[in-house]
Amino acid sequence: MSIELTRNDIGTAEILYDNFAEQSIDCDISLPDYCPDIMRILRCSVTNSITNSKISGDRATVDGNAKIRIVYADEKNCIYCYEQDYPFSKFAELSQVYDGAVLC
Repeated sequence: MSIELTRNDIGTAEILYDNFAEQSIDCDISLPDYCPDIMRILRCSVTNSITNSKISGDRATVDGNAKIRIVYADEKNCIYCYEQDYPFSKFAELSQVYDGAVLC
């Protein structure tokens, strides 16, 4: 009688950080020369997208991109939209070291 040993990795889901983090955006936006001048801002919005996330020791890092969208009117009351991307990076300290953990 022979015994065969099989080893398989088993993934588990565990909450590593149960909180939230905010990232402020402080930037100057200059319209290109081909865009009409801003007379009045009608709306400004920011949409984020995560491009990378990782855990290193007791720190979780998230990199992403914020798309800033400005809807404005010129002096003739024509409405325009201008978008600009702004990269960001944010980290959070974890309660312990999680080597080999993957953020998803």
